Amino acid sequence: MRVPVTCMLASIVLALLLTGCATTPPPPRAGSPTTDADAGYFLSWSQKGQLIGSGLIRDSQNRTYDIWIVPGYVVPSQRLAKYLGRTGDDFAEYVGREKYRDLADNSGHCFDWAYDDCLNHFVVRGVPHAWGDYMRAAGARTDKRVFGWWSAYPWAVMEGTVDTVVRIPLGLAGTALGTVAGVAIVPGFHAVYSTVEGTAEFGAGVVVGPFATYAWNTIIAPPMALVGQKPAPERVDGYWVTMKTPQEQVLDQQHHAPPRPATREEIVALTQWGTTLLQESRALDARRQEAQRERQALIQAAEARWRTNQDVIAREERARCGQAAAAPEMRGALEQLRQHGYDQERTAAAFADVERNLRACSVSASDIYRIRNLLRQYPPSAVTNPPPIAVREKTDPLQTSLQVIENMPQHTPKER
Repeated sequence: MRVPVTCMLASIVLALLLTGCATTPPPPRAGSPTTDADAGYFLSWSQKGQLIGSGLIRDSQNRTYDIWIVPGYVVPSQRLAKYLGRTGDDFAEYVGREKYRDLADNSGHCFDWAYDDCLNHFVVRGVPHAWGDYMRAAGARTDKRVFGWWSAYPWAVMEGTVDTVVRIPLGLAGTALGTVAGVAIVPGFHAVYSTVEGTAEFGAGVVVGPFATYAWNTIIAPPMALVGQKPAPERVDGYWVTMKTPQEQVLDQQHHAPPRPATREEIVALTQWGTTLLQESRALDARRQEAQRERQALIQAAEARWRTNQDVIAREERARCGQAAAAPEMRGALEQLRQHGYDQERTAAAFADVERNLRACSVSASDIYRIRNLLRQYPPSAVTNPPPIAVREKTDPLQTSLQVIENMPQHTPKER
């Protein structure tokens, strides 16, 4: 009993579909074009094939409708061919010269770093340079006869010894690491990189991606081709369904078409035109260079004036801030802040509360930003006290040794 019922239902559905192909569409809306693309509801057999094969539908006016969720079989096949070619290019790198040229360049950089930077620059030249710095500092202290001057040279010897003891192992370790990288790591990377990249391209671009698209198109395209309505310009939303007119299709094909090779006559004409341009331009080279020199001179003069003006403005700003700090209405408040230790650090820590207070007073964001910078530059302690003498923490040989290690790059010659 079930089989006849199923056959009957299938016959009814098929009859409805065939009948629908011959139905007339509803009257077009005002302003919409009336073409035979609107004749009937269901897609024609050729349009069904277009939808399943490429995800595109063409009407009788040769307008193309792109259905977003129907990828077709053409696009994933093109993607498969593209990634298959890229996979071949990846593995073809093993027989090309570019890979081995890159390998030689990168290995050469490793050797440069190992032997020039680490061994020669950091160790061979760095050790005497650092000792020279420490001894010159000891000589200056001895010449001035500063308190304890007689310990300046022993202290310099201690600094130089610590520097040497740390510098030589670091430099030799860097030399060894650079050598290993140049001999083994870089060649090993270049040996496996093309294989890994080619395998990834093959797996994602040739196997997984296209066949996942094939599977989705196999699921979605046939039912849409079976029951989908014929597209028309007024039923295009620009996202789910997009449309290109024949003129747009021609322009798109011209845009994406590879340029044809230049003919011999075109090459000769371009060569002649390029030579003519060179001759005409060369006559102006002297004037162009002179204009460049004038430009540089003007830029340098403008920068010099700008620096001078900035210095003048900064001095005037400091003077005006000092006068404002000495005003009777501000002196008491600033003195109270100074007594509570409002130096630059504490002023910056309190600025979040100050900013909230400024906002409550309807101060603009740009003015708040400017006030933040001014408070950082002129905290209460800076405008009420003389400039403080820099205080250095007490030291001992261990602390100085750690400082020597931290400042080691400063005692390395910079010139190569």
